[in-house]
Amino acid sequence: MPPILSLRHYSHEVLSHSHDHAQLVFGLAGELQFEVDGQGSQVLRHHLAVVPAEARHTCGSPRGSQCLVLDLPANDWLERQLGQMPGLAQMSSTS
Repeated sequence: MPPILSLRHYSHEVLSHSHDHAQLVFGLAGELQFEVDGQGSQVLRHHLAVVPAEARHTCGSPRGSQCLVLDLPANDWLERQLGQMPGLAQMSSTS
């Protein structure tokens, strides 16, 4: 998987794909036309799009846009990184 947090610039080129991890797409500038599993929306400044794992999503930005993208690792990533900690299972199950 690429870096977990990345700054991405989108243009008029339409991208369409899916992947095995979830993503959070935070709008920083411009307007990103966004579709997840057939549901269309826009990611504007200070707005967020949630992309579930395995979801087909398509995006493009005719005038250009900039977004901060958080690629969420597998559900057990936090536990693998930090080891077993009291309360960790409870935190994971509530999200």
